[in-house]
Amino acid sequence: MDRELSMAARREITKKYAHQYRAASKKDKSVLLDSLTATTGWTRDHARRAIRAALTRKGAASQQKRRPRPRKYSYDAVKVLQHVWSVTGQPSGKYLAPVMDDTLNRLERFKEFGKVTRRATPAVLTELRSMSAATIDRYLKPFKDAAYPAAGLSATRPAPHILRAAVPLRTSLDGPITDPGLVEVDTVAHCGHTLVGEFLWTLSATLPVSGYTVLTTVKNKAFVHIGAGMDRIVDQMPVPVAEVHVDNGVRSFINWGPHRLGEGPRHRDVPARGPTRKNDNAHVEQRNGDWVRRHAFRNTATRPQPSFSCSTSCGPW
Repeated sequence: MDRELSMAARREITKKYAHQYRAASKKDKSVLLDSLTATTGWTRDHARRAIRAALTRKGAASQQKRRPRPRKYSYDAVKVLQHVWSVTGQPSGKYLAPVMDDTLNRLERFKEFGKVTRRATPAVLTELRSMSAATIDRYLKPFKDAAYPAAGLSATRPAPHILRAAVPLRTSLDGPITDPGLVEVDTVAHCGHTLVGEFLWTLSATLPVSGYTVLTTVKNKAFVHIGAGMDRIVDQMPVPVAEVHVDNGVRSFINWGPHRLGEGPRHRDVPARGPTRKNDNAHVEQRNGDWVRRHAFRNTATRPQPSFSCSTSCGPW
């Protein structure tokens, strides 16, 4: 029965029981408590507390205003937390909390607190060491929203089904990648807050076996620019390119494959990844996040925050 009732329904039932409970005898109160616990699934102690709260409550439970919980950590602790989050590479709370103590010791030892040095008192550092991962994320959320106000935009448009069907699909049953000439490619749009108009694109290519990565810039995703960018990448690769794997944006590369890889003896056909998997081309996606989006535009430890930026498939200006 307790799973079928919402908390609001339990409160309203308790309110009705409370009026009877006030005027009932000791024996009748015991019967009412048994009935309430059977209906709500509460224990008798919790049911008594709920009845006392319902007797003092005026109006429906949904109309009650909860008293805001006081802030546990000081303003200075929040400012120092923001600095620590920036210099450690902007990790999430579950990664920052385990290394908080070691990070604070290093910042204190090498005097790297910067502008928040005056706030980094022993009491403030003790507060930071006691923060949980969820608390860190909660206190950093307004700071993150102010630093990166733009919502993530995706510039990848799915290719038509007939086009995807014409390209071989690699699955998990194909085994691990061992061919040193296999290349994963992807694009990152430097679009700012909108995809309207012209903007530059970074064309990334990574060899999963060795991790070797080549980055180049193209004007847009037209064939003439993508083809020229892929030619530059192929010429800079340390090994002959045998296969090129792309994600759902296969339409940007489908014409280049037969045109370029079919010319010389050192190239073969072009299989592709797809059609829509979050972990497609994981190696090149890691390079996009670390080399293009983070170090080229979001290195907050050494430069001010960018004026605006995109996440997911887009990079900031």
